[in-house]
Amino acid sequence: QQFIIFIRTHYIFHLMTTIHARIIDQNNVTVAFIRQHDFSSAVKSSTSALRLHQQLGETTSSSAGNSSTTSALDCLDQCMLLSEVDANIDDTASGSAAFVYEHGILLPPTAVDYTMMSAIVIFNSALAHQLYAQQQQQQRQYDKGTSQYHLLKSKKLYELAYVAHSEARHNVLFQFVVINNMAVADLQSGDEEVSTRYFEHLMTVLMLMVDQGCTSRLRHVCGFLRNLPSLVATAAAA
Repeated sequence: QQFIIFIRTHYIFHLMTTIHARIIDQNNVTVAFIRQHDFSSAVKSSTSALRLHQQLGETTSSSAGNSSTTSALDCLDQCMLLSEVDANIDDTASGSAAFVYEHGILLPPTAVDYTMMSAIVIFNSALAHQLYAQQQQQQRQYDKGTSQYHLLKSKKLYELAYVAHSEARHNVLFQFVVINNMAVADLQSGDEEVSTRYFEHLMTVLMLMVDQGCTSRLRHVCGFLRNLPSLVATAAAA
């Protein structure tokens, strides 16, 4: 009986380790596609990463142990800062007039906490859908229904990413970009009222980042100021 339990435990551990490595690889392939502006491939890749992540969750739930191995890199914001984001990169590459944080987040090759992995994989999928929708809208002839589908998909995924990160409350940068991108997605979908509320909340978060001296992180979202004119114009019209 004990030998059977040992074999089963060893098998599950090996399976989780294998899936874990595949998720990291697939997630980082998604980021590579995003950087190449191949958003169609990024959507497909991110979907594969989500399926692997779901499989890991199912395997974890069947195990008595904890599959999460927290490394020194246990902060979402640190993962973002280590994703080689160039402060000089123009965040209008996708063609959106509003600022969208369009840098995918790499997963490090070392083990990370399952919660952190969830937030990153889901965020990258949301970003891929949003950028693909924007790319479609730039076409002279495009399927509006398809574009709206991907925008709606991105908003739902952003919400899931925000929930997944809720246990790590100190990731101010991640919180900021998720809310910002959701606000832009709402704006692109025609829901200006919800978008305005998000942008107003982000002003509070921005002030919090300044008060906390997060200057190294602010450079990654400096383009957010481009979103303010639309907020001011909406407020003036009201």
